[in-house]
Amino acid sequence: MITINLMRFIMRALMIGSFIYSVNIAFGHASQGSAEVISVWVASAAIGAVSVLYTLNVPEMICVSAQVAVGLIGFTAAAVFNGWIGMSTGEMIGFALVTFVLMMIIIGVQYVFAILDSKKINERLDRSE
Repeated sequence: MITINLMRFIMRALMIGSFIYSVNIAFGHASQGSAEVISVWVASAAIGAVSVLYTLNVPEMICVSAQVAVGLIGFTAAAVFNGWIGMSTGEMIGFALVTFVLMMIIIGVQYVFAILDSKKINERLDRSE
């Protein structure tokens, strides 16, 4: 079961990574090279792999913190590797902050969708009683 969940989490993270890569293309930071795509996918897959913590009854705050930490490190490393940003501390912190904001927006949207789904499920259960 953990393998199936791991694959699901990795696939979701790859979709999010592809979105972040698209944002980089939109702002002119990426050139659509295969090494760039692969580096972003590796960072995304790492976030997905960390997400398996949710299925192991690890407290949610630790899971989210681990995802954010791995994401910030992974995407900032990919940005340096791909030459999108330099090795200066200021550039890395700036990129990490932008990545953090994007991750918080994505996590927030997922949270809202989870709440809406729960409400729909509860309404259906209430009607069936």
